[in-house]
Amino acid sequence: MCSCDAVGETTKKFVDMLDFKPGQKVLDVGCGIGGGDFYMAENFDVDVVGIDLSVNIISFALEHSIGLKCSVEFEVADCTKKEYSDNTFDVIYSRDTILNILRQVVLQTTSSKEVMIFMMYKHTI
Repeated sequence: MCSCDAVGETTKKFVDMLDFKPGQKVLDVGCGIGGGDFYMAENFDVDVVGIDLSVNIISFALEHSIGLKCSVEFEVADCTKKEYSDNTFDVIYSRDTILNILRQVVLQTTSSKEVMIFMMYKHTI
């Protein structure tokens, strides 16, 4: 059994909208301590790889996963540099991190001092 104690209601609401199928492979970009990853794996029977830039955060997630019986892996990685083979993942999930990445791109390409990004996008291929 996995532990979903660290999952907020907003994360549950977003994840519940994804229409996961058992056995799908999920990449969580900016996974933090892994609460959402444990929630996805336990409630939807998906295999999750969580990546984050923080060594400390990934260490915490790895420690938390010891002894749990769900398919969740964690690694320290920069999503803007990490490469995966084609079709490695069925779903790429990112809640707050993708907004930070987009914000940095916008700030580097505009002189505006205010940037607001809101995105909720679901695309089925």
